[in-house]
Amino acid sequence: MHHPDQYLDFEQSAFTWFRADRGYYFDDKARLEDPKPLMNQTPQKKSEPPYLLETLETTGFIRSRVIEQELALFLKFAEVQPTKENTLAFANEYGMLTPGKSLCTPKYSYLKGKKAPWKHGIAILSEKKDDKRDYGAVYSESLNFWKKELHDMALTVKVWEWVKNQDISALTEVIHWNKDGTGVNCKLDKAGGWLASNDYHQEVFARFRQGDILLPAKYLVQSRVNKKLRQHTTRPRILLGNNNRLEPYFMPESLIAAMWFQFFQAAVGETKFKRCLICGQWADVTQKNRNWSKHPECANRERVRKNWEKNRKKQA
Repeated sequence: MHHPDQYLDFEQSAFTWFRADRGYYFDDKARLEDPKPLMNQTPQKKSEPPYLLETLETTGFIRSRVIEQELALFLKFAEVQPTKENTLAFANEYGMLTPGKSLCTPKYSYLKGKKAPWKHGIAILSEKKDDKRDYGAVYSESLNFWKKELHDMALTVKVWEWVKNQDISALTEVIHWNKDGTGVNCKLDKAGGWLASNDYHQEVFARFRQGDILLPAKYLVQSRVNKKLRQHTTRPRILLGNNNRLEPYFMPESLIAAMWFQFFQAAVGETKFKRCLICGQWADVTQKNRNWSKHPECANRERVRKNWEKNRKKQA
């Protein structure tokens, strides 16, 4: 029997994650085998195909310290368009978001009496019946689950960026005060909902000044990040660091937990990111001068371009 924990060294090392060495695919015909969530996670709502599975050609898993190598992975994730193709591209580069939200039966099977050919599955038989073939269950994630996580990250990052830039015009589209000043609601999602009022989260509402947009927006970011940190757990650990000293470490339990923890670090200022004014891509500026505004390579290309245009005008 295989379990994803065997690929995750939670207790003895810094966070590592794994991805299938031959990639993933979306199985449109797979069906849910076990609706119970794994790893004490919240059950998926309306889980249905297609399901993300490792390819049958997978021979093992590639491990990496992905969040140390990409400090802004949560920002990269936030910019992924929630299509099947883009989701698959992200999974092929970084792996699944969790050790497996649920078990499902894929479209492929194997000869009776043989060992299940996949690496990330569990050796149990499904209810499918065949005289010559067996069907087993495989750890998977639905496309709907990915779309929900991409949606939540993208919207929260968007508001956080507006707050950082103090873009009141954009935030006014999201944060709305009651006419009588007794409450503030949010219309970020289609459903919207209350942030705080005289009767709801009064201790938070007492901090707001009527008509203010920025502080309620900060609270919106806080509440959404906190909700995700509860849903996708990151736990404190003690690890042996340099010179075998005991050091604190916060260990995410999944890739999606790691990205929300990255967001937490950025929101509280432990890490800092800015968009390059030229290419628009995010850059880690934690150790850079506060006036940083462009990637050096972007700034150099811009200088070359301006010089070229200047010389062309002189020759005209």
